[in-house]
Amino acid sequence: GMTIVEAGAFSAPSIAQRGGGVGATALLNEASGASIGAEFAERVHDVEALCDFVEKRLGDRPGLLRVGERAKQRALAWDEKANADAVSQALRAAVRAFRHKTALGNRMWRLPDPAAVTRLQPLWRDATIGIWVGGDWVVVQHADACGSVPSVGNSPEWRLGSGGSGQSRKRKAHADVDCGNAEVTTQMVVVTAHNPMGAMCDASVNDLHASALATEIRGMQEEGLVSFVFPCVSVDAAGGAQVWREPGLAVTLFDELPNQNQALTRVMRLARKFGQAAVYLLSGDANGKWHLAVKPCFPTLGGLAVENVPLVTREPPRNMPTDPTDARCFWNGGESLVGL
Repeated sequence: GMTIVEAGAFSAPSIAQRGGGVGATALLNEASGASIGAEFAERVHDVEALCDFVEKRLGDRPGLLRVGERAKQRALAWDEKANADAVSQALRAAVRAFRHKTALGNRMWRLPDPAAVTRLQPLWRDATIGIWVGGDWVVVQHADACGSVPSVGNSPEWRLGSGGSGQSRKRKAHADVDCGNAEVTTQMVVVTAHNPMGAMCDASVNDLHASALATEIRGMQEEGLVSFVFPCVSVDAAGGAQVWREPGLAVTLFDELPNQNQALTRVMRLARKFGQAAVYLLSGDANGKWHLAVKPCFPTLGGLAVENVPLVTREPPRNMPTDPTDARCFWNGGESLVGL
């Protein structure tokens, strides 16, 4: 990936695959105008389309000049001091993690054994999740777990349709999740950074992880990879937040299939980075029906996976957090609030 940084230093623009697979695009990213994003994976079997795409970009001389100039600015800004600052921040994070006995920055966790996975699967499937939409918690759960039958009255559609925007969905969308015969029109990924692999951490450590996750998701939003982002919290179904509380973020995916796949992959990589066994995928279809899927983040945890779990809204459990700040989500009004 360093090739494009070296080229950028000489004002040479680059076309790079989107999605974060090319590491150097963290510096020369498309959102800043320092590179030209492309979907090579979608065109790999269509050489003509790939050539047309490249020729079109090569024909935009003013655009190439702008990208080249922006790439040069960002490439040359990464000097000895910038590198030293980044190294010192990494070392400080490692020292803090060691002192707090956490695994921040360390991707080696003790994965649950098969017996534990079997025990945990129903807990993942039946989770009670509150999503902060319109100044209130919209609480959803597996219909069977809360003794409800899905209906128009308890469908999450009226609160979460169009990613919680409150707008009716008229667009046609795609998804790789089967929710019956109707096409999926909204997908939300729920991710947390708390308690890696179920190992309970101090509140200060969980806050550190949560704020880091919020910053990463903010970066994805600025790149145009995800749409709306909402604070969320998983709580105990009966006792509420006083018994169990694990805050996170609900990330709405765009409806174009390539963007969905890239964004879902990126969020799952973040979950792995923070030691999470799986993420939730909430999907609403054109008929207003919502389903939950559990997507394991590690191959050996496939036993956690579930699909097409019918979701309904339910009364919030007792002792819900007052708001996202009280829940320690580190996301308010679209900003990642670090260090609260």
